[in-house]
Amino acid sequence: MKQLQSTRIILVRHGRTKDNERRVFQGQKGGPLDDVGQRQAVLAAGRLGNKEIDAVYASDLIRASETARILATPHGLVAELDPRLREVDVGGWSGLGTDEIRVQFPEEYSAWNRGDDVRRGGGESYADVAIRMEQAIDERVKLTPRTTMLFVSHGGAIRAYVARVTGCPLPALGAVANTGISVLERSSKGARLVVYNDTARLGDVALKT
Repeated sequence: MKQLQSTRIILVRHGRTKDNERRVFQGQKGGPLDDVGQRQAVLAAGRLGNKEIDAVYASDLIRASETARILATPHGLVAELDPRLREVDVGGWSGLGTDEIRVQFPEEYSAWNRGDDVRRGGGESYADVAIRMEQAIDERVKLTPRTTMLFVSHGGAIRAYVARVTGCPLPALGAVANTGISVLERSSKGARLVVYNDTARLGDVALKT
């Protein structure tokens, strides 16, 4: 195992699902990858295939665990599932599209749309998610520092975590695309964002997220 000066954290959002295609808020519900999502995961695996990865961790939601399996296989690894890597719990918004949310949750939608960190549908805030994501990741970093770890999670969760550990305001970070790759380096001096939401290898498939 190559000894690194810092811990390299690779964050990958899961591949596309039918709910993503339909623009439905999944939160901690939702189904498996669709055909496009499977293809996105295979392409991401190809991109990461020549990287030295020491361990793979993933949200236990099916869309993330499926993606993690595809990414881990070329490295001879099995992903360890952790519910702390789940997507933001959006409560009553789960399974709804934007038009439905505007009608059923008008005040929450307006607040969220202007950038307020609200607990949508009685669920979690981005701040809540960032804390549990940091706990899950820091636990692994402390156990095996100076290694390269791959974490497969969700768009909102990854965005919230990156904002928290880098100090970047959440609104300044764009949305993470399906199988978008982000890379952080963690050391005693803090966190450095190296890559955010890299989708270059997806080509036309990126347009289907």
